[in-house]
Amino acid sequence: PSGKSIWKTLDGSSTCNVETRVLQHYAQEPYGGFHSETCILTTIFGLLFWDIIFADIPGAFETPYQIAPLDLVEDSFYYARKELIKSRLKELKDGDALKILDRHDKLYRESKTWCVGVRWDVCGKDELAEIVEVNIDLSRPPPRLSF
Repeated sequence: PSGKSIWKTLDGSSTCNVETRVLQHYAQEPYGGFHSETCILTTIFGLLFWDIIFADIPGAFETPYQIAPLDLVEDSFYYARKELIKSRLKELKDGDALKILDRHDKLYRESKTWCVGVRWDVCGKDELAEIVEVNIDLSRPPPRLSF
């Protein structure tokens, strides 16, 4: 057999993919979930770094309709915004992630302004804020993973 695996739903009434089955399981626990591949991560990144992504850097934008600067996937992206990025990381370390997320969400969600990586339809502002609040604490070291 080839293709995606097929699972029975929790109530056994039909079949579903593994992602749906996992969400059904966690819905019974005190957890929520989203099947979004990496969209939540890229959306959070876009909202936390929006003003830096769209910073007025010479040559980065040819039109006001671009969803990303031309240098986004180049080494020059970091070097042209190095101080802005360092400053933002300090703000995040100081606990300002929710404030930054809220500011950009308020500015751009209603009009669904395009930004590379940002998906307004994946989850709402409150869900994003909860994820950021629970998961972004740059003052502590990352967990050690062992395999």
